[in-house]
Amino acid sequence: MKYRSIALLILLLNFLGVANTEAGSIFRPQVYTADICVYGGTAAGVIAAYTAARCGNTVLLLEPGNWIGGLTTGGLGQTDAGIKEAITGFSRQFYQRVAQKYQKEGVQWTFEPRVASDVMNDFIREGKIKVLMQMQVAALTRKGTVITEARFSLPGRGTKPQIIVRAKQFLDCTYEGDLMAKAGVSYFMGREDNAVYSETLNGFQLPEYHNRSGYHQFPDGISPYRIPGDAQSGLRQWLLLWP
Repeated sequence: MKYRSIALLILLLNFLGVANTEAGSIFRPQVYTADICVYGGTAAGVIAAYTAARCGNTVLLLEPGNWIGGLTTGGLGQTDAGIKEAITGFSRQFYQRVAQKYQKEGVQWTFEPRVASDVMNDFIREGKIKVLMQMQVAALTRKGTVITEARFSLPGRGTKPQIIVRAKQFLDCTYEGDLMAKAGVSYFMGREDNAVYSETLNGFQLPEYHNRSGYHQFPDGISPYRIPGDAQSGLRQWLLLWP
């Protein structure tokens, strides 16, 4: 009985030691150092990381979600570009590589998500780019206007950072711009007024311009409510009240 109690005590101590080690690791974020940290694994983020790597930089690519390639690999395979000759550089190389996947010459403007994903992963592999998934920016450290350090957390792990990244440059290539917002970059929610930047053709256009252009203009006078003009009827699908 005595030896059995000792054995159980040893097992318990070992278990507590492992538990403490695992719990402690959560609060000791791993530190990464790179020349350039790209936040956002969108198509723009992958190409930016690949370009930086081609220029001889060490690159770290962090994606806040669990998908690489953004809309390009997520199903938007019908390229919307009026003048295709304007697409050059590594962007055009993407479409050339897509064509090669289909065993075609030149460029391929329409593609399947799996093919786009293969091309994106080729860029990452060739650039020897380290990728970390589900890393959401939590806080930044700046020296003046320069970001020197960024802390990232994992979903469901609380607000404590899981990793720390120190880099010479940080690029925000997400669709949301959370890193830029935390860096203090000014931004608008929604659409700014034409007068802010002395523009004349941004945003909503008057009905007469809509009639001339014929497309790509949202018509005036649409009610957001299920019954037009009746706020009690509730909002149409996908609409959200904003204070």
